Amino acid sequence: MSNRNTNRMKLPWKIIVITSIIALGIKPNAYGSVKTSHKEVATVIARVNGQAIYDSQVNRGIASNTFDSTANDMKQNKLNRLISQMIIRQFLNKHNIKIGKGLVDQEVANMEKNPPNKGCACCTYPDLNSFLNANAMTMDDLRDNIQNSIGLTNYAKIIWKKSHPNNGDLMKEIGEDSNYIRKHYVKGWQIFFNTFQQSGNQQQIEEAAAQNAQKAWKRLQNGESFEKVAKSMSEDMTSKHKGGYLGFIDGSTYGREFQQTISNLKPGETSKPIHSSFGYHIIKCESMTDGNIVKFCESYFIDRERNKLISQIVKAAKIEMVNGS
Repeated sequence: MSNRNTNRMKLPWKIIVITSIIALGIKPNAYGSVKTSHKEVATVIARVNGQAIYDSQVNRGIASNTFDSTANDMKQNKLNRLISQMIIRQFLNKHNIKIGKGLVDQEVANMEKNPPNKGCACCTYPDLNSFLNANAMTMDDLRDNIQNSIGLTNYAKIIWKKSHPNNGDLMKEIGEDSNYIRKHYVKGWQIFFNTFQQSGNQQQIEEAAAQNAQKAWKRLQNGESFEKVAKSMSEDMTSKHKGGYLGFIDGSTYGREFQQTISNLKPGETSKPIHSSFGYHIIKCESMTDGNIVKFCESYFIDRERNKLISQIVKAAKIEMVNGS
């Protein structure tokens, strides 16, 4: 692991399921082997390594009153996603990676409580059904995505444990990179009030955010825990349900003001509200211990291994598109 690469390390998404919908942007001809057949029955529209995908699977979740042009796009995306789901499921079955129903239930419950975001930290779907409808997904589709995501993560963890059985050896392996990580990364939390993505009178938006930040700060000063205040007040919809926890972060990701504040905080200290181009932040951070560095490296490895696995199994897959699909 080199110094040049370390600054691109990020804590991987902890089963944020949107990112496991791998094939939304992948066209069928991007897969390893694509053939067309004229002999299949009408209901079969594709085969993945010999396993069929049916027209009825693609149509599920798409409203009957959807405009034809929109429906066609949604069906193509749905087909891509089903192909990707099947490729990953076949891989996990081959390697005997089993995910219990309870783990999937737990993640669904978490998503019902904390609906997925729309691509940023501050904007989320109003509820899980809205997310499913917007992406033409059924609950079964969602559960398949969750199962695949957990399965790939577990497989990558197995590889990590085999290749890094001893934490002490890891610290020796990364050598001077550990100093780079200590210098540039922290374990961070924030309580955030957004001004950047709000519509309306900007002055009023700024004033309201500043007032909310002061209210949150006052609650902290009165002895309430950072986690409790973040869960009840923060507008960072990705971190608020985790008590404001951001993971292992490079402060520069959040802008100059955020980075300067982190560099001036003592480990475990909480900042006063600060203003950035994004809004108002209250920040808490801890320095990177050896244990944190090990977790940081493990997370980076697992994230990288997942991406590598996806690329490999998609490239190797044999996709047969039935005529007319």
